[in-house]
Amino acid sequence: MDDYLDQRWKRRHISLRNEKPRGFQGRRGTSFLLSGFLLAFFSSLIFLLGCSNDEFAQQLASLDARLERVEAKLAQMEEQTERMALLEQEVKALQESISELKKPAPAKTAKARYHEVQQGDNLSVIAQQYNMSVQELCRINGITPRTIIRPGEMLLVTPGG
Repeated sequence: MDDYLDQRWKRRHISLRNEKPRGFQGRRGTSFLLSGFLLAFFSSLIFLLGCSNDEFAQQLASLDARLERVEAKLAQMEEQTERMALLEQEVKALQESISELKKPAPAKTAKARYHEVQQGDNLSVIAQQYNMSVQELCRINGITPRTIIRPGEMLLVTPGG
């Protein structure tokens, strides 16, 4: 019986020594859970010392199984904590993306409009039609007020952005 306990202790001690620290250091909930577990373990151990060797071995095996289940649950909790941290990072990245999408789009620029010169049109009549001066019409078309225009020509009357 003592050999069994010695082997179990050595295996557990070696595995604890080789484990790397995980994300539960400093967490109040885990330390509370661990201290409660240790209290239950030692009180059960003291109780079992009063039993016969066969009963003791059975109770010890039962405690061993419970201990392994608790360790498995702790490992699952650690994995879930890591997943939650990753999900929090993803949520933050999505929030930043959403804030980028909410920024106002640049104002759309007006389309350039053209006027097709008809028979009898002159710069003054065309400028008047589009509520602009002859000088403005000439400036956006790169011509002078003395430029001769012919039917079929296209004059820019609203510059595009």
